[in-house]
Amino acid sequence: FCLLRSIASCADFESPFPAWSEKGYFMYNEIENIGCRIRQLRKGRSMTQEQLADELNLSLDHLAKVEKGKHRCSLEVLIDIASFFDVSLDYLVLGKTRYDAVVRLNAAIAELAALKQIL
Repeated sequence: FCLLRSIASCADFESPFPAWSEKGYFMYNEIENIGCRIRQLRKGRSMTQEQLADELNLSLDHLAKVEKGKHRCSLEVLIDIASFFDVSLDYLVLGKTRYDAVVRLNAAIAELAALKQIL
């Protein structure tokens, strides 16, 4: 619960879609949101930036800039971060949670149950 509450402070927590520029690149705001989610995950494990950087084999400077939204991560680094924290890339990049998927699945099950009763 505490982690979810702290993650909710990220600007786009409720937004299911990324912000795209006309050229298809993430807009600056989305890069900041990815950094925010990484920071909240790190703090949720009571880790320092230095500890996480060591764990992921990143420079402390790079991780600090990623968390502040000043640098982008490569896909490889995002995968490493997602794996380390046991979260999906959808969560890191888009802010989508597993809870979103459960809600959609439950809605689909309810709809199928209603269709079954009609038939």
